[in-house]
Amino acid sequence: MKERRYPNRYELDEVAPDRVAMTDNGYASVLNSAALRKLGITRDTPQPANGKIIKDEKGEPTGLILGASQLLGDLRRARTPTHEDRVWALKAMYKAYNEAGLTSTINRGEGDDGFRVYEQLRRENQLTVRSTVTRLVNGSATAAELRKEVESIPYVTGKGDEWFRVGPIKVIADGGILIGTAYLREPYGTHTGIYGYHDPAYRGVLNVSRENLIEMARLLTMVGGRAVYERPGSPVREVKVMRHQ
Repeated sequence: MKERRYPNRYELDEVAPDRVAMTDNGYASVLNSAALRKLGITRDTPQPANGKIIKDEKGEPTGLILGASQLLGDLRRARTPTHEDRVWALKAMYKAYNEAGLTSTINRGEGDDGFRVYEQLRRENQLTVRSTVTRLVNGSATAAELRKEVESIPYVTGKGDEWFRVGPIKVIADGGILIGTAYLREPYGTHTGIYGYHDPAYRGVLNVSRENLIEMARLLTMVGGRAVYERPGSPVREVKVMRHQ
């Protein structure tokens, strides 16, 4: 924290010499030597198309990996939360928001399970922060998978009330600007040491192809004409949806 940089594999080795260890923020990860060995990441591992393996002046991995989540195997695998876990977590988060004086938020990305939690708490009149909830879509899927997911979403943008409203569709197209992985039109340049790499030509991490983004926009425009919204305990009803430019 003092030096404002990522740790490296050797520093993680000092605190976890005999077991796999990783620090992770979702956009970038640092693996210790045991983790690199487990995943077979060496100086000879080719650079991924959707990220970067940072190497030192000798060509050895420093442990820092930008993007390229497919390289991490099951290291990010977590226990699947139950519905009760999600309810507890949302209530706890709202309590913290209330204590901080926050009155409204935008949830940056939920799936159907997450939406069910918001619906339940709204029915029970337990939402204490006004929430607009964004629906996350897997933009790296195939065109057929994209169509299936988009057409299966049972609610539409703008539906709801002041306490719980359906927000926009979201796709995670790239990395994060604060950690030097957002995808830019031009390279980051030479002042990138704080991000853990030195590559004047690096532009960031692109998770979703241009073709997929175009296909998503096309599908959402097509589906936007007619959709259904289902609320637990009530019959599905057809609604008209405005097409957003």
